[in-house]
Amino acid sequence: MTTETEPHDDRCSVCGRKGRTTLSSLLPGSVIATIKRKHPEWFGDGAVCGDCADDAKAAEMEALLGETDPEMRELDAQVIDSIRSNTLLSTMNEDLVTDINAGEGTLATHVTAAIASWWFPAGIVASIAAWAIYNVAARPYEPFPLVSLAVVGSFLATLAALEVPFIIRAQRWQRQQAKIAAENDYRLNLKAELEIRYLDEKLDVVIETQARMLEAIERLEQTGE
Repeated sequence: MTTETEPHDDRCSVCGRKGRTTLSSLLPGSVIATIKRKHPEWFGDGAVCGDCADDAKAAEMEALLGETDPEMRELDAQVIDSIRSNTLLSTMNEDLVTDINAGEGTLATHVTAAIASWWFPAGIVASIAAWAIYNVAARPYEPFPLVSLAVVGSFLATLAALEVPFIIRAQRWQRQQAKIAAENDYRLNLKAELEIRYLDEKLDVVIETQARMLEAIERLEQTGE
């Protein structure tokens, strides 16, 4: 028969530390079973501190996830560590933060956006048209137009070659953003699912405890009558 600690006793019956504690009778059975596996000397009664409960909850959820592929295993480990330490998941990745601070991704994106806009080809066409009109109107301003066209063509070819690295860099940065966002969504959804599962188990325990209390109250009332 389990015994509950006194209300003023805030010492954990598992690790012996003082602090925020919860009666073991209010913990889900799976968490209690996990604590017993890790601490065979524990009798399953008394108060349990938040650290021991979180550690047991994380161990239970880690066993529930099982083996996954290496990439998902790393994300799962981040979720388990967040549950074990009772901390929030980070919404940013170090690579993305470094990239933003360096300005490479934003520069490539702005350059690519400028190139992809209608103003860029319109400006080139307008410049060539203005040069051609001025050359015709101001003869013999340009005695060798073919040479000038060759120079203009070489300039445009060089400009096109220089645009490619910016476009590739912008696409790579956008893929990194999409990957980081997808990984972050996966972590948040996984943690939410695991926490909801734990809360559902804990709610069942609370409902069962309340039912036992109501039965005890009814028996006391009947005895008093």
